[in-house]
Amino acid sequence: MADGKSKVALITGASSGMGKEMAKSLLKDGLTVVVAARSVEKMADLRELGAHPLRWTSPMRPVSRLR
Repeated sequence: MADGKSKVALITGASSGMGKEMAKSLLKDGLTVVVAARSVEKMADLRELGAHPLRWTSPMRPVSRLR
């Protein structure tokens, strides 16, 4: 990225898999990265790299109850 210093990324599902790898890549590019997942503990390595972890939980409901 050309000017990562002025960009902020929010990555959900960052405790594992593609979310975690995307966060690492964006941190390497110099972006400010906010990472969210249900487990803050699993994002400790991202915090050490400079990410800002948030615990994100949402109630799980059947789609029929959302209407």
